[in-house]
Amino acid sequence: PIALNMELASNPTIFCEIIQLIYKSEDEEKKDVIFDKDKQKIAEHAWRLLKKWHTPPGMLEDGSFSYDKFVEWFNYVINELKKSGHIKVALYNIGEILYNVPTDSDGFWINNNVASLLNKKENEDMRHGFYIKTRNSRGVHWVDPEAKPEKELEAKYNNLANETEAKGFARLATLLRELADSYAKDAERIIERYLNCF
Repeated sequence: PIALNMELASNPTIFCEIIQLIYKSEDEEKKDVIFDKDKQKIAEHAWRLLKKWHTPPGMLEDGSFSYDKFVEWFNYVINELKKSGHIKVALYNIGEILYNVPTDSDGFWINNNVASLLNKKENEDMRHGFYIKTRNSRGVHWVDPEAKPEKELEAKYNNLANETEAKGFARLATLLRELADSYAKDAERIIERYLNCF
């Protein structure tokens, strides 16, 4: 698994092949799919590999992050998958893996260059992938009737949104506020559910 993680993070060709295996091209006309058990098995394995991937491109073996290496990987992927008609799904999946990018050397919660990339207007699909991965990263958890964890997450993402907006990343800050709002709504639902039980 470690070797596969690093291979996906360093070899953009493999990422492109996996995306093309799993997803249909956006350029293809809708048509009946011929069921093929072998192809389905390969696609299922590829999907599982992609979902277990946690090493972002640009991560080096010593644990440091190189934005230059990331951009090299990213530009190759964008170029190849634009040609094959897989750009939207590629950006979504890249957004998911960017959840694992480390903090910046200046202490900002994510690498500044990655934040700038996520903030670009044309990268809405990437932001969406980042949002979904962030929401799902919590995993299985115990429900507190007072919704304290949800309130803490709401505060956390509101604070990150303020910090992000101060850096000039308005779209990324909006995404973080949406995350905060989603936890606020979760908290309201939990409290209401437990109040109705008594």
